[in-house]
This record gives sequence, C-alpha cells and structure tokens, in this order.
Amino acid sequence: RVKRFSMEEVLSDPNWLDKQWAEKDRMLGHFERHGSFPVDNRGFPKYITMDTKTYSVESSMMALFRLGVIPFTIPIILFFSVPLLFCVGWIWLPPKSNFN
Repeated sequence: RVKRFSMEEVLSDPNWLDKQWAEKDRMLGHFERHGSFPVDNRGFPKYITMDTKTYSVESSMMALFRLGVIPFTIPIILFFSVPLLFCVGWIWLPPKSNFN
C-alpha cells in the first residue's frame, strides 16, 4: 500500500520530510535487527516485502534489453509491412474498380 499525503499536511509542517526520513530509518533499523518490517497490532506486516526470487536482477536486465530492442524492431516491422500492404492493395483494387 502506498502512503498518500495531502498538500496541506506536507506544507503545514516544516519538518515533515525530516519525520519521513526518521520513520524510514526506524523501519530499516527494525528490518536489520529482526529481518522483517514492523507489524501492526493485529500481527499483519505494515509493508509488503518483494520476493527477490521472482524479481531478480536477471529479469530486470532482460526487461531492459527488451525495452532497448523495441526502437529497432518498429522500423523493421514497418519496412516489411508497408510493401506488403501496397501489394495487397494493388491486387485488391482492380477487381473492385469499375472502369466500364
């Protein structure tokens, strides 16, 4: 869950950012000591941890590679699709036209 803050709350407190940094440091300290983030009074974690086996560096690198390839594949697809559409259009148009 993402915390959302209103502009009034942020602008009304001049030390708002310092408090957020202190909360972050407190949570990281708890994580370093206990290996998990703090839980609420019902026993549920306040924050969800990501499964690092599923979201690994290798999958991130593959995603970056795929994003990098996209700009090069679009011109190749257009290079092959435009002549194909042009040929299909020339084959399709003569039977549809009435020159008589």
